[in-house]
Amino acid sequence: MIGALAALGSSVTWAIGTQVYPKLASEYSPFEVNGGRALVALPLFFVLSLIVGGAQGWALVGTSHVGWLLLSMISSYFLGDACFMWSTRALGIPGALAVASSYPVWTAFAGVLFRGEILASRQWLGIALAVLGTVVVILSGYSSRRSSQAAGEEVSGFGAGVVFGLLTSGFWALNSWAVAEGGKGISPWVGNSIRMIIALVLCGSASSLLRRRPVVSIPYSTLRPYLPIFALEAFG
Repeated sequence: MIGALAALGSSVTWAIGTQVYPKLASEYSPFEVNGGRALVALPLFFVLSLIVGGAQGWALVGTSHVGWLLLSMISSYFLGDACFMWSTRALGIPGALAVASSYPVWTAFAGVLFRGEILASRQWLGIALAVLGTVVVILSGYSSRRSSQAAGEEVSGFGAGVVFGLLTSGFWALNSWAVAEGGKGISPWVGNSIRMIIALVLCGSASSLLRRRPVVSIPYSTLRPYLPIFALEAFG
């Protein structure tokens, strides 16, 4: 049950984080927000990696670990989470989260195609329900937008929001695959330290190129109230 409880806990911390990150992303780029997440989490992971395993834990890291973890961060902090934040602007947090959270469907299909995994009938039923739920969310959101337009309210970007949500689900599926492969044989503290270092490089580069800002240009006065949530989600 440890794996199931850990996965459930991860969904809870992410749900809490989604109440904050889209708000910050409305004023700052998603790359600046994700850079802030990595900057908060990195020292916590790094200190624990030294306490738990010492330098020996880092000696186990190979180039394959770094490669898989690089792919993990490209598909999560760099692209997946950015698409999610853009999706929330059109669909709202619940709608974007519902569409993006269909990513286990793609992960299950990848397991069948590339690993030869066999799904039981109840697992296929679960996949079908997940797809159906995503379709219902999309159609409900579309119907709500049509009603708003009929009432004279200005709405736009619904289609783009759905596309960004689906892209998020694809990137998150790739992330779950890559982080599982990249974490083999090393401690989660070391693996996540590497991921946060990569996130700072990727997000810092994107912030500099797109907005000519450093990786974290969010004023400390703005960031300070959210630091516990950053630590809870990005580290916890």
